[in-house]
Amino acid sequence: SGLPRDSHEPMWTACDAPEWDDFVEATKQRQPTRPPYDKFAYSNLGYSLLGGIIHAVSGQSWADYLQQHILDPLGMTETKPIPKRDDEQLATGYSKLDKNYERSPLPFFLMNGFEASANFASTINDLVKYATFHLNKDKSPILSSHTLRDMHRVHWLQEGWDSGYGLGLGVYKIKDWTLSGHGGAYPGYLSSFSLSREHNMAVIVLTNAIDSDPFQYLEQCYKLVLPEIIKATEKSTPKANPIWEKYLGEYSNLWSLSKVIIRNNQLQVISLDWVDAPPSILEPTDEAHVFTVQEAGQSNETVRFEFDDDGQVINMRYRNEISKRQS
Repeated sequence: SGLPRDSHEPMWTACDAPEWDDFVEATKQRQPTRPPYDKFAYSNLGYSLLGGIIHAVSGQSWADYLQQHILDPLGMTETKPIPKRDDEQLATGYSKLDKNYERSPLPFFLMNGFEASANFASTINDLVKYATFHLNKDKSPILSSHTLRDMHRVHWLQEGWDSGYGLGLGVYKIKDWTLSGHGGAYPGYLSSFSLSREHNMAVIVLTNAIDSDPFQYLEQCYKLVLPEIIKATEKSTPKANPIWEKYLGEYSNLWSLSKVIIRNNQLQVISLDWVDAPPSILEPTDEAHVFTVQEAGQSNETVRFEFDDDGQVINMRYRNEISKRQS
């Protein structure tokens, strides 16, 4: 959007945030930092304005709206959109280590006009419920599975192609695993919330010291634990079906020459023209002689093997295009 990142007044160093009316009037006078869509830039100011939009559209404060439409449906009873200073569950936030290797408690303050960007207080118990919602691939009390999946898909790719941003979530790699999530920072508190939707795993780290490094713990947790989870949940590949033998052979059309083989107990199609191309995996369906194609850039397209009157395979109809079997 080109909106500045934070307040018109020192907020994170003064531990004080402007009231809503003051924030809105000051924002009207501020200049964009860049043209829209020029570069990706995180903006607490943008999220705060979104809270005002929620209020304007719904007639409820952003806190009441999120309580009704997100926290209550997910059973997040320990999460406070606007925490109270005297809440017994609220951890004390501490400064970084001083020269005597001691920490000092930092003052509690509410975000006021910036509440919608950084005001939630939560617990591990509730964030596990929130992670379960994000890991769910089926029905959700809040969002359709399609919208939820879209949150975790890259919508803005960083220039180095090593990370990107989804809808309110960062998307990045640790080793070969694609993860999504977000960190949080407030004077005295740092946190990291991360998910591997592919492997149904979440890591949540909450700290109450401003010089902590929650991402370091999160990263090491994935490196130590996720390989063991993958190993423990790895499904063995069923043995090849003997009936697949009748599909084996070379197939040709105007564009390509390919070969159907059985390898690693899978029915595969390999290209004889493009030797570097990975194989296409054919997964059986409930329909005889019909398979779904699993390959990069395809979406469950089908392969159908066609027979002559003598029961011999004559064609492979790959995504509705015909390749003739070579004698």
